[in-house]
Amino acid sequence: MSTGRIRTRAESEQLAQSLQRLLAAQKSALQVDLVAVGDDYRVAVWPYATRAEAERLRGELAARGLRTDVVAF
Repeated sequence: MSTGRIRTRAESEQLAQSLQRLLAAQKSALQVDLVAVGDDYRVAVWPYATRAEAERLRGELAARGLRTDVVAF
């Protein structure tokens, strides 16, 4: 799963930390990473056992106001 492009590294890091706290609270083994995309960044969460698991988390994040896309890595 990946966020859209984020302009600054600081904003990306802040979002990544928030996602890590959320996943830690859920006792999830998912990893959160920053991915450089030209001059911008994306925050990626991976690996998922199934697409359904990724879609479930995407829905939880959408309910919190964060848009993400499920992508294959």
